[in-house]
Amino acid sequence: MSSFRLLQSLLFILLLIELPGHATATYNIGVGKSDITGPAAQVVMMGFASSDESSAGILNCLYARAFLIQDAITRKRVMFVHCDLHSVMQLVHQEVLAQLATKYKGLYTEQNVILHATHTHAGPGGTARYFLYDVSSFGYVSENFDKIVSGIVSAIDAAHNSIQSGTIRWNKGEVSKGVKNRSPEAYLANPSSERAQYSSDVDSTMRALHFFSSSGKLRGVLAFYPVHPTSLSVQNLLISGDNKGYAEFLLEDELDDVIVGIGITNAGDVSPNLIDIGDGTFSGEGKTTIESAEIMGKRQYDTLSSLIKGTSELVHGSIVANLSYVDFSNVALTGVTPNIADPYANRTCPAVIGQNFAAGTEDGRVLSMFTEGNLKANALFRTLGGVVKEAPQWVKDCQNVNKVPPVATSVADSSVPLDVGPTPLQINRNSLITLQTGVVMDSAPLLRSFSDVRTQPSSSYSVGSVASAVFAGAHPKNALTLVSSFCDVQKLGSNGAYTTVMTDAHWDLRYRWERYLIAESKNTSGTFAKVDALVWQARIASCTAGIRKTCLVHWRRMKVRLAPSS
Repeated sequence: MSSFRLLQSLLFILLLIELPGHATATYNIGVGKSDITGPAAQVVMMGFASSDESSAGILNCLYARAFLIQDAITRKRVMFVHCDLHSVMQLVHQEVLAQLATKYKGLYTEQNVILHATHTHAGPGGTARYFLYDVSSFGYVSENFDKIVSGIVSAIDAAHNSIQSGTIRWNKGEVSKGVKNRSPEAYLANPSSERAQYSSDVDSTMRALHFFSSSGKLRGVLAFYPVHPTSLSVQNLLISGDNKGYAEFLLEDELDDVIVGIGITNAGDVSPNLIDIGDGTFSGEGKTTIESAEIMGKRQYDTLSSLIKGTSELVHGSIVANLSYVDFSNVALTGVTPNIADPYANRTCPAVIGQNFAAGTEDGRVLSMFTEGNLKANALFRTLGGVVKEAPQWVKDCQNVNKVPPVATSVADSSVPLDVGPTPLQINRNSLITLQTGVVMDSAPLLRSFSDVRTQPSSSYSVGSVASAVFAGAHPKNALTLVSSFCDVQKLGSNGAYTTVMTDAHWDLRYRWERYLIAESKNTSGTFAKVDALVWQARIASCTAGIRKTCLVHWRRMKVRLAPSS
């Protein structure tokens, strides 16, 4: 695959086109990064659609990473924002664009801003405004929406303000033992002529863009690898970027000041869990799901690390950005003729969801009453379908013979030119409904104050054990935008002063929240003691509202206000 075809398929609307007489290899490049971690307590995760998977801490933080590319000659720009999210919902997209329109006066619009998600299933939900996506999270969650939007805009600001001359290089490599096709029977239903073009039923290739300054310093890496970030199971309650988040963490921790994003591509039928349990589910190779995420993340890290150090090809050409909206429910198809059995063969149909969608996948089963491949109508689903809205007969007839993958699979990843559809409606967020009660009040333990230590850490730990402390904190939803880190690890220097060496963004430092009694919060900070940690005189400092050492806790008095307490 040529560099043009690679970039066209990867970035969708970002086309680096080599034109006669316009073979520049120099671009103006900006990079930026900002936190988009949502509420760390009592918000249902987006992905598995299980209301039991409610956030209760942080494994590692979620980020928006922005990559700005400007054509040095035409001055056209493309802003690609890579987000550690399940998906960038239309409501988020519209609000980001609205804020950019106010701030940048037409410089960044829907025509040149791409918001891309890794598809992690371990991030808070409630940002869609569509019933199907928000029902498990009990509606709209304003705290999460606001944090995501502000973080994306901040990352864009950082990229905009850091623009400088540079070059882009690209290469690709294989990830060993990184994926498994979770729908092999469906894959075999593809025409043999298509399957003959590929050596496997999965795409195991990682493709990467490397952004350099004019002096040759690496500033950012944007890679794409088709695997689901579902190493963490539906039982996980810690916010995380999953296997891709771990790979990003390892590289950014190692490279220092380099922004690294690892996106998702045609991964609809691709699982990171390689072990078939035999009951319709897969599991990872680790003893725990966190360890499984580390294994898969490390394999992505290994490949991308090799690509960063290896040979690469210089990207050159102009920048072109285009976006169009397509009404996929009414696209005319050529080369087919309607017949009695398929009266709508020459067009697409309005979207429907089959009952077995509720079964989940091999990576996470949710409702046991549904199973994949079961063609017998489920009585409950049929009843609910009639109550919510009965599908018109013509829609049933239109969809009756179709076998369409709901997500981009290993084969179904080619581009199809379609007519432009209508621009989506703007939504008034004030009309959105939430059934979440929010934080009613916080209380400190009897005869104690906020930030008091409930459980002291031990004086020493063996390698591989967990050093932890439990604090009397407040609900992490309070003053979310003011929080820089919920927990830190500090190192004692030779001068007697402590310096922070880990925050809650670090994979090996876990923040856990637990409701105790009616309104108390147990905030646990725990870090893994590794070999290099043995030389530390370390202490764990709970920062339940962002201030280290003094531990400023934002707590809520019932129906009154947020009150800081040292």
